[in-house]
Amino acid sequence: MDGGFWHKKMYPNQMWLDGLYMAQPFYAEYISAFEDKKDFSDVMLQFRLIEKNMKNPETHLLYHGYDETRSMFWADKDTGCSSQYLGRSIGWYACALVDTLDYIDDGKICGELIQMAGDLALGLKSVQHPQSGLWYQVPDRYSEYGNYPECSCSCMFVYFLMKAVRKWYIGSEYVPIAKKAYYGIIREFIEVDENGMLNLKGTVYVSGLGGGRYRDGSYEYYISEPKQINNLLGIGAFLMASTEMEA
Repeated sequence: MDGGFWHKKMYPNQMWLDGLYMAQPFYAEYISAFEDKKDFSDVMLQFRLIEKNMKNPETHLLYHGYDETRSMFWADKDTGCSSQYLGRSIGWYACALVDTLDYIDDGKICGELIQMAGDLALGLKSVQHPQSGLWYQVPDRYSEYGNYPECSCSCMFVYFLMKAVRKWYIGSEYVPIAKKAYYGIIREFIEVDENGMLNLKGTVYVSGLGGGRYRDGSYEYYISEPKQINNLLGIGAFLMASTEMEA
């Protein structure tokens, strides 16, 4: 696969956006801490392959998955990509960008990653819900039937935008966008139950590709996945977003 990491052994020849966050920040940190040569080229290769194969240059957004063989039932026969954008998968990619940059000391690679971050910020701005400030399960189709605001991706995008501004990767014009989203998260997803305990609503349970015929990457599939209260993916992302808002 041109040197790309498979998402899992059970998903051969496939890259998913989720996988960048699972590996690249830790891979870069290991190289920074333990390798004398400090060669980040393989870390950067993973981002380049994702950009090359999964990014729509018109929207600046990236599709959820890519199958190099184009044999999976969810993959477009021409591009190999799944058909839709998925909020949380783009969220993983966004977090991977800014967290990997923490460990890179190669100017050329840093420049490429910062360019990717800037492009993504443009894309997120264009699909933010104009009233609530939130991002939806399928972010570019927020006005369509059945779609819903999704907590974990909204939190991840706030984290990404605020950290990218703090690190001078993108301009301060993104601060109001992130703040609008954060206050929308508080209004939409935070509740106090009958025992006086805080709960975080609105995090999609899971969204994958394959592993069953129903996970076909379609719009109908993504909006059918149930939401959970106090899902740890949402809580973790909310804590990250809150930390950056405080910073």
